[in-house]
Amino acid sequence: MKTMKLVTGMLGLLLVTFLLQSCLDDDGYSLDDFAIEVVTVVPISNNSYYLRRNDGTTLWPAAAAVNYRPAKQQRIWANYTLLGEGGADGYDYWVKVNGITEILTKEIADNLGEENDEIYGTDAVAIHSCYVGDGYLNIRYSVLFGGEKAHFINLVKTDENTPYVLELRHNAYDDPPQVEAQGRVAFNLRSLPGTAGETVKLKIIYISPEGEKVIDDLDFNSKVMVSGVADSVNSEDLMNAI
Repeated sequence: MKTMKLVTGMLGLLLVTFLLQSCLDDDGYSLDDFAIEVVTVVPISNNSYYLRRNDGTTLWPAAAAVNYRPAKQQRIWANYTLLGEGGADGYDYWVKVNGITEILTKEIADNLGEENDEIYGTDAVAIHSCYVGDGYLNIRYSVLFGGEKAHFINLVKTDENTPYVLELRHNAYDDPPQVEAQGRVAFNLRSLPGTAGETVKLKIIYISPEGEKVIDDLDFNSKVMVSGVADSVNSEDLMNAI
C-alpha cells in the first residue's frame, strides 16, 4: 500500500510539472529562458520579498532555487526566469529566481567638512558606467588594488545649497596600487530633496586616474526615480556573446 501511495504521489508530481511546462509554453514563456539583471530586492517580511526593476516593474518570486532573506532594500544581480504575468496580487510578473548576487548598496554620506579627505579619501577611481535606476545611482568602477587593505567608497554630500552636486570618494588606505580591480556600488538617492515632479540634473564630481572629472548628464526626478538604462542580459544575448 505504501508503495502504491508513493507511485501515485510521484505520478501526481510529474503531472503538475507537465501541466506547468505546457502552460508556460502556451503563454510564450519557457523555463529554458532567463534574464540576468540589476534589480532591487524589497523585503516584505523576514522570509519573503519581491524584486523591482529599474522601470518600476515588479517581479514576484513564485519559485526560487536560492534561499535569500534580505534585511533591507538591496541592489542585486538577479538571474530569473519569467513564469507568467501577475494578476490580482498586484505584481507585474511571476518569476523563478535562479540566482542572486548582492551589489554593495549604500546611503549618501554626510559632508564632514575638513575631515572629508581623511575619512572618505582622495584616491583615484575610474568610472565605467553610471546611471540612475529605481532611485539608485548605479556605478561600475575600477580602482588599483593591492590586496592588503579593504577600500572605502562613498557618495558624499557637498553643500546644502547644492544638494544635487555630489562627490564620489575613494579611500585606498595606502593599499599598494598593483592591479586593477572592478566593482559595483549602488547609492540610494531617496534622501535627496524632492524635485516636485520636475527633472533635475545630478552632478557627480570624482578624481579619476587622469585628474578631476565631472558627470553632469544624469536625470533625477524624485517622483519617478527610474531610468531607461538598465544593466541586463538575457539567455539569447549570452549565447550570441559566446
